[in-house]
Amino acid sequence: MPEAKKIRVGLLCTGTKLPHWQAQVIRHLKEVPGAELVVYGSPQLDQFFSRKSKGALYERIYKRCLAMLTVNSSEHVDLTDQLALAPGVELVRTTTEKVDVSALNAYTPDVVISLLSAEDELIPTGSNVPVWSFSFEGGGLMPNAAPNLHPRLIREGTMQVELSALGVGTVTACFPLRTEQDEPTLDLVLLGASWLPAGVVAAMAEGRSDLIKIEPTQRINRSEGQLSILSLIWIFTALRFRQYGRKKDWKAVVPEWNIGILYQPITALLEEDPSMNVRWLPSPSVGNKRMEPFGYTAPDGQLNVLYRKNTRNSEFDEIARLRPKSDSVLKRSRTMLTAAAGLQYPFVVERDNGIFALISYPLQDRTELFRVSETNDKLEHDSTLINKGLINPTAIKFEERWWLLGTDPDAPDTVLLAYYADAFEGPYQAHQLNPLKFNNKSTRSAGTPFMHEGRLWRPARDASIPNTDHVTLNRVNILSTTEFEEEVGKRIEGFPGTVYAKGIRTMCAMGDITLIDGLRGVGAEKKSHKGEGRSRSHGERKRKKE
Repeated sequence: MPEAKKIRVGLLCTGTKLPHWQAQVIRHLKEVPGAELVVYGSPQLDQFFSRKSKGALYERIYKRCLAMLTVNSSEHVDLTDQLALAPGVELVRTTTEKVDVSALNAYTPDVVISLLSAEDELIPTGSNVPVWSFSFEGGGLMPNAAPNLHPRLIREGTMQVELSALGVGTVTACFPLRTEQDEPTLDLVLLGASWLPAGVVAAMAEGRSDLIKIEPTQRINRSEGQLSILSLIWIFTALRFRQYGRKKDWKAVVPEWNIGILYQPITALLEEDPSMNVRWLPSPSVGNKRMEPFGYTAPDGQLNVLYRKNTRNSEFDEIARLRPKSDSVLKRSRTMLTAAAGLQYPFVVERDNGIFALISYPLQDRTELFRVSETNDKLEHDSTLINKGLINPTAIKFEERWWLLGTDPDAPDTVLLAYYADAFEGPYQAHQLNPLKFNNKSTRSAGTPFMHEGRLWRPARDASIPNTDHVTLNRVNILSTTEFEEEVGKRIEGFPGTVYAKGIRTMCAMGDITLIDGLRGVGAEKKSHKGEGRSRSHGERKRKKE
């Protein structure tokens, strides 16, 4: 495999103490094969320079709004040790708020990444070195290292982020403005955007200029003024209203997810008008959910399903096992794995030497391999696959290599990462183009990859619309150690006409059948007590509940 080209990176920042999301920019850059941070420059502060203020009350409300929107991305991190090997230079600032970056020329960077505010107008380096800057919906970073606040943060579902260099090109991505709990946030935007510089540098190292969109690039809008005090108060009130609502109803309504069996192979879903006749398992108890099913055949020949289990009274999700029965009667499920944090997506790999499940621990930043015990009653730890936590880790053997695909925990729906190895057990190494993809429509793994007519297909979650759960089937055109390309071939929005028709997150290929999960919907939860009996048929009330 050819070695990646060496790329000398320069950085423009405010110092060695940076917000967490900007610290992640540096971390991701250092992980790019061939990338070397050779210099960082910080503008000097002098008596001639001062930021315009709109008053103490305005600043106070603004900071409180920002604190509610950037819980995980704005805390400052001391990077003195990480930047110790790179020389730091002080950049001259003029009285007109311009910053002369020509001092970087002595260190001969190939590319410069700017983390400075858009209010800092950069005087060109005088060389052909491109300076890449962030733009959020057309506006640059504010002096607080965040996008300018705008009422659309509350109203809309996504924000477009660009990393661009004048006359060179643009990398564009859309990141969600909502958490999975439908709360407004800038964390997913900023932490997702922290991967964009690594994507640019990785493309340069591989000579893949085609991955950077070339178009006439306009200057970042510096004139998108601050909000009026009335608009700012509106945002603050909306955010506080949501917080009050959460405290008042602290036990939120849990959308009901359940597991179903589609009696046809997963490839049938690629047909123009496939059968959507799903047999759903008996409904879980009120407030519980079953989702993200992955099946395997036990030694006795019976179909078993590992899945993510949530009970209303438990703090964390766990991995459990059940056996679907043809008579739709389920015995109590068996807990297979618990942890002091939520577990999810138990991706199953059946091999000659056992049945394995991939389990990610994002907080510990590692992805582990577990083996189903011989007694089929627990998951036993086997090994650590990689020292990187992945969301929805998915393994597939393709063209004599094992591939491990998953998304970054900081951007679970938008940033795709890949690792490969000659053997299933590893060792795995990062793809040279990581991150492979910035996209909230077809990135996060959503089930087992499969082959159809000689092509690899990958199910992925479509998270582009808040409060919806759809799956795309992506046709993988290229997957090698130096290249990756896929395109959406089909979109599955659910299984209309069935009880759990509101959404889908996972599909697992099991030969002639396909395991899926489905969403009943928040508005369709079964009522408790007397209402519970009237909401279900007499036959359903007699079934045993999980």
